Amino acid sequence: MAADEIIFRGALTLALGLIIGFQREKKESSLAGIRTFPLFALTGFFCALLETVNIPFAVVAGLLSLAAIISMMILKRSPEESSGGLTTEISAIFIYLLGAALAVLPQVELIVVAGGICALLLHLKERMHGMVKGMNWSEVHAVMQFVLIAFVILPLLPDEAYDNFQVLNIRKIWLMVVLITGISVVSFSVRKMKSSQSGTLWTGVLGGLISSTAVTMTLSRVSALQPKTLSVAPAIIIATAVAFIRVLTEILIVSPRIFSAVILPLSAMFLIMLISSTIAYYQIKKEEVDGPPPGGQEPSQLKAAIVFAILFAGILYLSAWAKSEFGERGLYAVSLISGLIDVDAITLSTTQLISHKSISTDVGWRLILVAFLSNMVFKTAIVGFIANGRARKIVIIHFLASTLAGTLFVLFA
Repeated sequence: MAADEIIFRGALTLALGLIIGFQREKKESSLAGIRTFPLFALTGFFCALLETVNIPFAVVAGLLSLAAIISMMILKRSPEESSGGLTTEISAIFIYLLGAALAVLPQVELIVVAGGICALLLHLKERMHGMVKGMNWSEVHAVMQFVLIAFVILPLLPDEAYDNFQVLNIRKIWLMVVLITGISVVSFSVRKMKSSQSGTLWTGVLGGLISSTAVTMTLSRVSALQPKTLSVAPAIIIATAVAFIRVLTEILIVSPRIFSAVILPLSAMFLIMLISSTIAYYQIKKEEVDGPPPGGQEPSQLKAAIVFAILFAGILYLSAWAKSEFGERGLYAVSLISGLIDVDAITLSTTQLISHKSISTDVGWRLILVAFLSNMVFKTAIVGFIANGRARKIVIIHFLASTLAGTLFVLFA
């Protein structure tokens, strides 16, 4: 390894040690603080370097020495200090190993991320403990349920399609279940920790980066169970606005040459949705008051997620059939059907068609916008059938108005 590379990695090691040491110093740790943690990190770094020049077991020797020092410190603790846990001690061993890893492993970015996560976990101790203590058994069950479907079932499912159109991929369909339950659990937690209004709005903003349709399903269920939670209305609308940003980003990454041609019409619809969400927000701002934490609902919404995934699979198949039957002549029909559930797929395929000059840019952005309008109609139906209370009326009015504006835009722009 070159000298400049060693200096760079050593500086990163020192920085990570200082960050974690700073956090422990603020917590007034009796074991180590802002000076000792950098030394732990650098010790691991140089022990690993020693092994690269044929000094065997240097890392193990350093680790055993550190463990011996920590053990002595633990034995010298008073009974009051002994009740504080082993967080600092484990962090000391972890930062030592991070320093050793930075000296020899090529995945520098991954090691730095691990150090940052360690610092955040140390910093968020009180909030994390408070969140766990405030959870009831139904909420704990929802988290474990999400672990089951996301980290046990999903990896075991085959990643291949079995139908004649090659679209019914079991893993991708189950991924929709994971997506909706994940958004549901996060939304439930955020609304419980924050005020009803701000927590729900953040669900819309962040969820729109993943799937505005899943957000609509999740928050419509919230409205059905808690009709007085009016903040679901602007949150659902703003999720759709954020989805336009997501699609524009996809186009910019996949085919930057056509980005300038589609940004104007898609940005116009984004502004329409942004104005709608702002109006909806001020409509409910003076009416909704923060009530007690959400209760009486299934945090993970697993049953609703499974029903949605089945519907998702059906529309995927129908879209593939339409494309097979009508070919390129039926692009608008395909866009209309596939847009019901997923806008990203039709966006990426249309972008490729424009790039290959199979269709004009003018037709291309219209196809993407038709998919969005179809998706908004589908989400309007979800809200109409599932949501409840005044929030349902607000969303339907704004969605229908925006859909009408978008339709006129497609026809006459």
